[in-house]
Amino acid sequence: MSYLTSSDLIYQTGDQDVCYYNFLCAHPLGILADFNHVYSNIGYVILGLVFMAQIRCRRKFRNINNQELGIPEHRGLLYSMGLALVMEGLLSGCYHLCPNKMNFQFDSSFMYVIAVLCMIKLYQSRHADVNASAHTTFMLLALLMAI
Repeated sequence: MSYLTSSDLIYQTGDQDVCYYNFLCAHPLGILADFNHVYSNIGYVILGLVFMAQIRCRRKFRNINNQELGIPEHRGLLYSMGLALVMEGLLSGCYHLCPNKMNFQFDSSFMYVIAVLCMIKLYQSRHADVNASAHTTFMLLALLMAI
């Protein structure tokens, strides 16, 4: 059920069971019935963007110094972590528009993605010569979320 349909249903009938979480502490603003919980996710988006910008700046700094020593850095995993943080903020905000069991997966799925990416990065930090296969990793992640 879309946000517009459910919000119209709530305003017309007064039945708040459609979006049944967070009404005790909701602060409406404009068309958003739960503005404070949507707004609180801006921090995830900003920190994810700042994290990706920092990775980009570090890459430029390392290229200026021409440090060609050791195993080359693979920054794709770090960019994935930053993007997952941005997506967590956006999808958690979407969840808080009308929280129910059906769209709770929006709020929780990228938390699992971030946790798996952090575990892979920790493993890669200890074993720099081993790179995890993206296809295998995300297939396992998809199986975990399906369960």
